[in-house]
Amino acid sequence: MSPWLASLWPPGWLASAAMVLALAAALGLVPQRLIAETAGRPRGWRSALPLALIGAAAGLAAVAACTAIGREADALRLGVAATCLAELLAVDAAWLVIPDLYVAVLAAAAIVWIGRIGWLGAGLGAALGAGLLALVRWLFLRLRGVEGLGLGDVKLLAALGALAGPERVLWIVLGGAAVGVVWALLRPARDGEAGLLAPFGACAAIPAFAVLAIGRWP
Repeated sequence: MSPWLASLWPPGWLASAAMVLALAAALGLVPQRLIAETAGRPRGWRSALPLALIGAAAGLAAVAACTAIGREADALRLGVAATCLAELLAVDAAWLVIPDLYVAVLAAAAIVWIGRIGWLGAGLGAALGAGLLALVRWLFLRLRGVEGLGLGDVKLLAALGALAGPERVLWIVLGGAAVGVVWALLRPARDGEAGLLAPFGACAAIPAFAVLAIGRWP
């Protein structure tokens, strides 16, 4: 975080936890219109509450873990990432859609903590992450005539690449692909579906957090 932002932010794990709770609530409520349109159901706080609780639990767990091992400087960054990725995983797994708000939060986190990898690293990571997913999407359209990946997946990897950098975004892509294979093989078949299907954004969420967390420590 920049020194100016750090000077405005209260110290300690309590401030990070409060930020995580506020973010979890916003990420649960704001995408409800998109989810309602996709799922064909009414929107409201009853559908937003479980999503917000998932994000809050993941974010608070990350804050608590960082505090317990003496890494309070990383608590807010990883708490924000865990909150956003947990809710993204839940939404994409259930409805195969990635709200732009989640991508925007991850991109904003990359800008706030830009000093970790620098503008060049963030730019290369975003270009590499988005470029790889865009290439796979184009190949599916070219060879099979179907969209193997959505534009939401491409935007998500651009944001994760900016946050993680060019080297680590490759691990996110590989990890997401591996989780996707397992997901598709274990997922129960549905009537009228052809081939193996897996939500790449949801599959990439778990390795993305692992890369962001483990990559901080030697």
